[in-house]
Amino acid sequence: MGTVIGGGVFFKVATVVAATQSASLTLLVWVLGGLLTLAAGLTVTELAAAIPVTGGAVKYIEYTYGKLPAFLLGWAQMIVYFPANIAALSIIFGTQWVALLHWSNSAILPVAIVAGASITGLNFLGARVGARVQSVSLIFKLIPIALIVIVGLLAPAHVNLRGQHSPQRTKPVSSLPYQQG
Repeated sequence: MGTVIGGGVFFKVATVVAATQSASLTLLVWVLGGLLTLAAGLTVTELAAAIPVTGGAVKYIEYTYGKLPAFLLGWAQMIVYFPANIAALSIIFGTQWVALLHWSNSAILPVAIVAGASITGLNFLGARVGARVQSVSLIFKLIPIALIVIVGLLAPAHVNLRGQHSPQRTKPVSSLPYQQG
């Protein structure tokens, strides 16, 4: 769960909104993404129940396709996927940290390097330590998501229905029916 709710939840919203040009479509995209993620998690759960061995995806691929594809998956995860995941999350963390503290953008890379080295160091301490840190960080990621949802639902806001900037043509969001766009 800690990897699923990564930096993209906070970092990619503007990109999705720019691509869809609609609040309703943006929400639809996030719901579909959530459903796909849920389906993927349930699929891996079924695989784990059907193939109860230690090793995760590498063992599932080995059982299904043989040793060579499993070996290649393991190497791809070790050489590409896991380092890229740490690097991406470190850059996102650095960007958000610098923005939060109003530091210079030149601090993004050093903060990201410290974050990536810290994550790697924690993983060297063992699976239990890594699991605890991941659980705690998950809670710290869920808190802002919950706050965003609560504030978004309860905060008074005004929507311009005509695309004009005239204050007479706006209505509070709470009085509007659900609309596409």
